[in-house]
Amino acid sequence: GQVKAKNPWPPPAVGSAGGKAFDLVVLGATGFTGRLVADYLASKPDLSDLPVRWAVAGRSEAKLRALRAALQTNSEARDPTTKGGSVQHSPPAAHLVDYLVVDSSDPESVEALAEATRVVVTTVGPYTEHGELLLATCARMGVDYVDLSGEPFWQREMIDKYEGVARASGARILIAGGYDSVPFDLGALLAWDVLERRHGATPSAITSLVTTSRGWLSGGTLASAVKTFKAVASGAVSPSAAKDPHLLQPPDDPGVHGACRPNSEVGSWLASWRASDVSGWSGLGAAPQILAQLLVQLPRFDEDARGLGIPHFMAVINARVVRRSLTLRGLRDCTYAEGISLGALVDACFFMSNLVARGAMPLRDLVPSPSRGPSKAVLETGSARVEVTASFDPSHRPAAPGALPAGPAASATVAVAFLGDPGYNATAKMVAEVGLCLALGPLGCPPDLDYEEAGVVPRA
Repeated sequence: GQVKAKNPWPPPAVGSAGGKAFDLVVLGATGFTGRLVADYLASKPDLSDLPVRWAVAGRSEAKLRALRAALQTNSEARDPTTKGGSVQHSPPAAHLVDYLVVDSSDPESVEALAEATRVVVTTVGPYTEHGELLLATCARMGVDYVDLSGEPFWQREMIDKYEGVARASGARILIAGGYDSVPFDLGALLAWDVLERRHGATPSAITSLVTTSRGWLSGGTLASAVKTFKAVASGAVSPSAAKDPHLLQPPDDPGVHGACRPNSEVGSWLASWRASDVSGWSGLGAAPQILAQLLVQLPRFDEDARGLGIPHFMAVINARVVRRSLTLRGLRDCTYAEGISLGALVDACFFMSNLVARGAMPLRDLVPSPSRGPSKAVLETGSARVEVTASFDPSHRPAAPGALPAGPAASATVAVAFLGDPGYNATAKMVAEVGLCLALGPLGCPPDLDYEEAGVVPRA
């Protein structure tokens, strides 16, 4: 039945900290995306060898029971223990998965969840309606939290309300833990790292270019976009905030308006028009103001990314997240731009047209629903690739105390590529891995990273 605050849980898992019953709980596991997360964890071959005890959670006990049975059946059907007649790895322990009945709108139920686990991965959206209670509870009780939110104004509100609370309790709050915005955030960090190691330079510009995008729009992403549009149209969000590329920047950062700024010429007479392009991709040149907004969406060749593209339609989420992450990591004097190549757009059109033509994607799926994902063909045959370039140009580095000395121009490019529909299949894997990183801590990871930092922290 309903989870109560004093409900007894199974004994703490071996290796788990703080006497918690679970290391990781997936909330919303009976929904479409949550089920993908649970299925990924249940089928992860090395998870049974790690000190992690995880569980699924949702409102309906009947659905949770059915999910647990299905996870075990699917794991047995995969039979991963043999390949070519020899044992390859231990089978997934789906039969060990527990379930928790949790009502995400009930404070007592949510608090009981937080008492039972060290990490919560939530796929229950829209987060503007269902996210704050859980996030606030985790921040207060020192529980790590990961979501798939794509609502920048809600993210800003949560940062303002609970950043200090999370720092005080030691909780790590990670927003946008799926395709929005892990590949872009991770790619920026990796490109920055490669540039420093190979050339000894700090980036003056970071550019992300989506070169493959085979998939379809997530229903949750569409719902978030609609709510954001309504918030702006109703006046709940100011037009200036809607155009602010620094919306998620740390409020206590004195250099917030210059921190990892978009690719624009600050101080030019087109600055206000350029600022409306949160992606930082557009190159308006000396266009008349009346044409400026139209030219924002026209293709531009980016010399750093070495590609022809337009602003990425998801940059309204990703670009703000990446700028915040880079600023938190100390990179303030830098530009960030995000686009999608024309080749990727053409390829995506052919990919979707082919699926529709051969009946692998029903026409109803062209208008995605948050509760219904795409067809199996889209889930399994989709893919994406993001190329991220970090570059150093001494002519773009302003003379300032502590700035790097002028040196030769240099760049480094990394690619973040994966199989599966970006908005669902790949997103489920990403958010699951982010949750596991929090649950496992530094186990098998680089020792120089700060795993003890708290607050609303970068997912990379």
